Amino acid sequence: MLSATPQPASGLPAVTTREQLEALLASRKLEGATLQGLDLAGFDFRGARLNSTRWVGVDLTGADLAGCELGGAVFDKAELIETDLSGCVLQGADLSRARVRTCHVSGADLRAVRLLKAELSGADLRKARLAGASFQQSLLVGVNAEGADWQGCVLTDATLSGAKLKGANFKSVAASQVSLRGADLTGAILSGMVARDADARSAIFDQAQLSEANFTSSNLTCAIMRKATAKAALFARAVMVRADLRGTLLEGADLSRADLSHANLDVAVLKQANLEFANLHRTSMKSTDLSGARLQGVRKTDPERAKAEDFSTEK
Repeated sequence: MLSATPQPASGLPAVTTREQLEALLASRKLEGATLQGLDLAGFDFRGARLNSTRWVGVDLTGADLAGCELGGAVFDKAELIETDLSGCVLQGADLSRARVRTCHVSGADLRAVRLLKAELSGADLRKARLAGASFQQSLLVGVNAEGADWQGCVLTDATLSGAKLKGANFKSVAASQVSLRGADLTGAILSGMVARDADARSAIFDQAQLSEANFTSSNLTCAIMRKATAKAALFARAVMVRADLRGTLLEGADLSRADLSHANLDVAVLKQANLEFANLHRTSMKSTDLSGARLQGVRKTDPERAKAEDFSTEK
């Protein structure tokens, strides 16, 4: 017995031909419809109201969806490659089962959107609305999101290496194993951010707010974190070799078992901080405030290691 054509929640029959699509688009009756198995590469939807639509196996490569209303839309096995989503309202849309590659999202409303393994490298997110969105395992290399609001987003396993994130708000973001390598987070708000096992090598956190942030077991080698505020932040077991932490407020921070060898902590405030079993090999600590700090088991400069580091074959 043949199975019936799946019916969308709206009760409308699935749209399976271009003729059906164009008729519904002309009559502005596409909201809540299911579009199934269509090749819509390069199709022009500009400004259409497409809220609560379902896109099943649809190819939207190069399609123009600029300014469309797509709130609550679901993209199931759809192809969005170089699709223009600029200015779109995608609030609450689910693209976690779609293939999203190099789309244009400038000025889009992406609040509470679900994305998985999306590739949006180089995207301009400065005017996009991102709060509460999920970007798990997504590639966001080199994105420009200066001043963007990422509050409540999920960035677990996402890659934001080289991203421009000055003044961005990452408060309470879930970002375990995120890559921030070489990213510029100058003046960013990262209070309460959970970024365990993150890769933040050579990232810039100058004057950033990191109070109660969690960077446990993260790699912050050569990170620049000058005059930042990181009260009660967690850096236990973090690798912070050659990190520049001059003038940073680390009061009550947990740096236990962290590797701070060759780091610069000049004029930093470490009142009541936990430095137990931390590696302070050749760490610069001029005028550092260590009042009340826990220093049990701290490893200071190792003479043999220093001798090996200074070894030169030059005559």
